[in-house]
Amino acid sequence: MDPLEDFIQNNKAAFSDPLESKERIWRAIEQDMELKEKPLVRQLYWRRWVVAASLVLGIALGAVWLNGAFRQIELASSSKSLEVLEIDAYYQKMINAKSVQVRQSSSLTDSQKSEIRNYLQRLQSESQELELELGKNVNNVQIIQAIIKNYRERLEIMENLLDRSVEQNSNKYERNISI
Repeated sequence: MDPLEDFIQNNKAAFSDPLESKERIWRAIEQDMELKEKPLVRQLYWRRWVVAASLVLGIALGAVWLNGAFRQIELASSSKSLEVLEIDAYYQKMINAKSVQVRQSSSLTDSQKSEIRNYLQRLQSESQELELELGKNVNNVQIIQAIIKNYRERLEIMENLLDRSVEQNSNKYERNISI
């Protein structure tokens, strides 16, 4: 005989009741599970993680906000206000353009150019003194007006000088053309 047939013949009673065999199998599985050591399960305390993440986020946002506030305080306490900076930029651009024209003017002698440069440097030093004074008293309208007047004087001097040199050049050409 075959060993499988022998096993079936010997255990015929066990195969006769299927419900009983299922119960026996489940009991064996449960006993086997009880014998095994339960694995260590770590519970993640998600609430703690949420609180920790919120604290980190709050601190980061607070730091960003304070940094922006400090920058505004620096701008407010700086020696020049935004309007004064704009005025300086405008007039410096104009003065630089005119000084390039003066340097390139062929009708002016070198002594005239150096004399004008010295005078403009004196006006520049006065302007720097006014800006230092403005640093002590930021919103003083009189000092701001004096700075603007200084810029305008420098521009006017260079414009007048350039106008005179253009007139001299045109007169020179007119003399050469006359018959």
